[in-house]
Formats: sequence, C-alpha cells, structure tokens
Amino acid sequence: MSRRHILRGVAGVALTGTALMLAVPSGAGLPPDVRVIDSHASAAAVGVLSRVPAESDGGAIYSSTALTVDKTQAQAAGFTAGDLAELFFESSSDKYRNPALVRAQYPPAGTVPAESSFDGAAAPPGAPATGGAGHLHAVAAETPSAAAEAAGARAALGDVTVGGGSSASSGELGADGTLITKARSAATDIRIAKVLTVANATTVAEALVPRTGAPTTTLDVKLAGVALAGIPAEVTPDGIKISDKAAASPVTIAQFNAALAQLQEKGITVVAAPLVQETAAGVARASGSGLVIRYKVADQIGGDEQLTLAPASARSAVARRESESPSVDVSVPPPADGTTPGTGTTPPPSTPSVGSGSTALTGSGSGSSAADLPGVSSGFGSGLAAGPSTSPTATDSASTNAGSAAAGVPTAHHGPDPARRLRTGYALVLLAALAGVAVVTAQFRIRAA
Repeated sequence: MSRRHILRGVAGVALTGTALMLAVPSGAGLPPDVRVIDSHASAAAVGVLSRVPAESDGGAIYSSTALTVDKTQAQAAGFTAGDLAELFFESSSDKYRNPALVRAQYPPAGTVPAESSFDGAAAPPGAPATGGAGHLHAVAAETPSAAAEAAGARAALGDVTVGGGSSASSGELGADGTLITKARSAATDIRIAKVLTVANATTVAEALVPRTGAPTTTLDVKLAGVALAGIPAEVTPDGIKISDKAAASPVTIAQFNAALAQLQEKGITVVAAPLVQETAAGVARASGSGLVIRYKVADQIGGDEQLTLAPASARSAVARRESESPSVDVSVPPPADGTTPGTGTTPPPSTPSVGSGSTALTGSGSGSSAADLPGVSSGFGSGLAAGPSTSPTATDSASTNAGSAAAGVPTAHHGPDPARRLRTGYALVLLAALAGVAVVTAQFRIRAA
C-alpha cells in the first residue's frame, strides 16, 4: 500500500468522524431545560382489555399517541387488541395483517412513516369485533408532537354494539416547555345484550405539566339516555338501579328486575367506571370512561373479559434540569490602580457567591429530576428512569466563583452551546487525523533510513 493510499485513508477517517458528529441529533425542538418527557394518550369508542399474551389495552375506533425525548408515535385503528396482542399475532404468523390499523413515527423507521391515513378499513378476520372504521389518521412530528384520530360506523363486540363512534389522542411539548396530553372518545346508540341502552357517552381527559406552576388535569364524563328494558336507569359503582325519574310502580320494578336477571344469566355485570385524576411534581394523569362491562367466558382465572364504554386516558410527565447559577458574580472588583492592598490594610468583605455552603442552586424553583417525581415507576410509566442531571453542582459553581473573585475578575456562566460542542469535537477529530498522518510519515521515514 502506497503512502498516498494511507494518507487518503486517514483523511477519510477524519471526514467520516466529522460527518457522524454532524448526523448526531442535536435535540432540536426541545427546550434547553427539558431532560425527560413521557406523554401517553389513548381513547376508543369501546375499549378492550386483552389478555393475549398479557394484559394489553386496545379497542374499537381506537387512537393513541406517545412522546419521549427519542421519538414520537401515533396510531389509529378500526379495531386492535392492543400493542402486545398485535406483536404476538404478527410474530405467530407471517400472514397476519391488520388493515384497520395505521401507525406513524418520527423519526420514521422501516415501514412506519411520519404520517399515515386510511379510509374504509374493516376489522381483521378472526377479530372479536365486526364493523369498520370510516377514517383513520396518524401523524408524528419532531416538535415533539403526535396526533391520531379514528372515526367509524357500527361496531359489535360480543353482546355490545355501537351505532357510531370516534376517538382522538394527542401530545405536544410546547416551545415554552409545557407538556400537554389530550384524549377524547365518543360513542352513540349503544346496546348491551339488547336490554341495556345508552344514547351516547363521551369522555374528555387532559393532563398538563407547565414550565412553571403546578400540573393540572381535566376529566369530563357524560352518559345520556341510559335505560334498562326501556326504563330510565342509572349506573353506579355497585351496578344498575332505577333512575329517580322513573315511575316506581310494581309493574315497572318487575320489568326492571327481569332485565337485570337477563344480564346475570349471560354473566354480564355493568358498573360505573373509576375516575382518576392525579398530580405530583412534574406529573399529571387523568382517565375515565362511561361504564365498565364485564362478562365471564370461562370458569377459571382470567376467564372474564372487560369492555369499557368511551374510555379516555391522558398522562404527562416531565423531568427538567436543575436551575443554573446567576450569570454574573457579584465579587468586589480589583483596585482601580491595579495594585494590591498594602500591609496592614484590610480588604473590604466580599459578597459570598450564590450557592456557597448549600446543596442545591437557587433559581426559578421549577427544576426536578426523575427521582423527584413520586409515582413515576408505579403509576405514570417507566419512561422517567433517567440518569443524573448534567447541570453543574452548587459546589462546582461556588468554587469557580470563589477562584474568580480571588483573581479579581468577574465571572459569567455559559450554558451548553451546541455550536461550541460541535466546533470542539470537529477540532478533536482533525487533531486525531493529523496525529495519524504524523505517525504514518514517521514510520515511512524510519523505513527509508
């Protein structure tokens, strides 16, 4: 191999290293203080809790979104048994395909684009649901943000039928660092075992974590036109009861009890769904639905199925870098003539640096790490298990300020600068390339000698 070829190889390595540095994501779109985000939203006209191969949430006229610092995802479906079930079916058979499911992801990967839509999708063959979706749309962006929506006509899941429904899910991290997650679901003309009817059900859930201030949640669940055997009824956590608006005559009560008996014979129980609204430092969660329908399919553990009417769930969590120290040190400047104080003179006392003697820097008070978010690992997802913050500690800041004060030079703190990091890395790559050239040249000179 000639010297020219070797030099070309070294130069190629340098250029390749520089190109790789330029290709590394710079975190564009993320506010500088945001370290970790976890946003998840899901909604459906009828929700399904699948247990194949493990518990997984899905449903008919279904939508969901998810945001992290690495990627954004969205999906919409006329019917899906859930992510785990879809993965199980796809891995079990190379012929499985769910035409009623569209996905989007940013950055795009493989067969998953940044935006996808479909019209007139039908439920896949063999699915527990029949019917189809009229419109499906999913989009994911670098912002980071994601949105998904599904709309469909009649759908049937066992003894539950829906005349029409829609769902929408979204998540977005604003330029000011506010993370907002929303989910909305609606179902109309619902019939359960042909005896319980619901005119319409809607659920709206929202979880917001602002840049400053306390996280907030919104949850609004509405049921209208609930009737059992044509008799106005109410759904409570204990079951179905006659509405106060119904005429409580012996005939009415007998008809109502007979309809309840029909539900019991089929192993169907209907109760009000639990409503959840939780907030903590940097975390917010809201979820609910119109009602929960359970029915038994086998006399064994896990032999019961569960459906929810118009479920919606939204969760937001943000971990931020700690506040930085003040940009200017308030130490006493040096004497005007540049001379040091004479013997026997006592210099005026200097103002102590911010953060000296303390374990944390003071600032806006809104910084928090993943370890500071209660309930992250149990109730709000595992996406916040992040490493330690890269922000400078109070001790380092105090030492730097103290040294600068001793030298009589005011100090200024500079935050991370992507351009500066890029220039530094580029310089290191060039130095490495030059070192390689020097080594090769020296070896050739030794051989020539």
